[in-house]
Amino acid sequence: MNKPVVATYWKRVNIAEVADYISDKFVPAKTGSQTIKYIGLEHIIAHENRLTRHGLTADIMSTKMRFHRQDILLGKLRPYLNKVVLAPFAGVCSTDILVIRAKDDIMAGFLLRVLSSNQLVSHAVESAAGNIMPRTSWQYLQTYQFYLPPLLEQQKIAAILASVDEVIEKTLAQINKLKDLKRASMERLFTRGLEHTEYQSSPVGNIPVGWEIKQLGELLTNIVGGGTPARNNAAYWGGDIPWATVKDLRASHLSMTAECISDQGLYHSAARLIPANTIIIATRMALGKAAVFDRDVTINQDLKALFPKANIATEFLHQWLLSQAPLLASLGTGSTVKGIRLEVLTGLKLALPPLHEQQKITSILVSIDTQIKVRQAKLKHIKALKKALLQNLLAGHKQVLRKI
Repeated sequence: MNKPVVATYWKRVNIAEVADYISDKFVPAKTGSQTIKYIGLEHIIAHENRLTRHGLTADIMSTKMRFHRQDILLGKLRPYLNKVVLAPFAGVCSTDILVIRAKDDIMAGFLLRVLSSNQLVSHAVESAAGNIMPRTSWQYLQTYQFYLPPLLEQQKIAAILASVDEVIEKTLAQINKLKDLKRASMERLFTRGLEHTEYQSSPVGNIPVGWEIKQLGELLTNIVGGGTPARNNAAYWGGDIPWATVKDLRASHLSMTAECISDQGLYHSAARLIPANTIIIATRMALGKAAVFDRDVTINQDLKALFPKANIATEFLHQWLLSQAPLLASLGTGSTVKGIRLEVLTGLKLALPPLHEQQKITSILVSIDTQIKVRQAKLKHIKALKKALLQNLLAGHKQVLRKI
């Protein structure tokens, strides 16, 4: 590992010198009716040092491990996921989690950062045994060496990173609040519209007077599928034509795809070139996902491109499809891979307002999308800042230490 640029007074230590592995077993059958908080790997967010939620011991049957508040919980299964968190309470955890307790000469908050650093993760991955379910171990982790600053500097470093975590938490809360607003707005706007006082009954419930009930198929001029060029022909791949699969549909508005094909790949396959700003929907796997690309793309066989008629705005239809994601997912059939039949998709009913109201509704929803994107970009920037800070602070860089 790299020696600190300065801070020569920092001590070189290994994990075992500053922390203990805690192996305090918890047997559910011996606790009677007592309910204790439980943390499994599924509760720890990868790479983010935080929990999504927690479970309860009433829901578990097998032996677990006890931990105290301020212990470090480190996921030993698939260590590359970097699932490490500072326990906010006492409880029990999965046996696929190592319970690590800081000794007197290291702060728990600082130890957390060491155990979630890129260097420690690489060290853990090197030691992992098993190809399908790789696991690291305390026996190997305890040998990891790093430079330990005095407690006062540890406190300052931990405080800086904790403040960044706080900004991340607040930004995530803002994003989630906006997503909740978007869901509530879609539910209201696609059924109640804007400032209506008179309603009529319909197959989808009460809708504003003047709106019509249409099947999706009635509102489309065409539905176009796609295909995959032969993988064994290198000339078909690596071109400059974006080729979309369900894995690319990670947002509602997109620019690029993970893979591109060549002109030959397009010509010699069932792939079709789809114009920019066309709705692309998943009809096999990841049902409920829909996106619009800002450039021409090709699609594979799991996707369909929808071309609306003039009486429905493209973005209105796109937003409506996004609002129907849970329904679309529930309509999938198939024993292993779920797909939705075209007759089921085109048979979906929607309440159609006049074009001018469609545009107003779309404007409201797109405005919320824009606010979400701004905060997501901020979140991405903050996470990159945290990563750089963690690297520099743990390395003892002179220019960073002078500022703390």
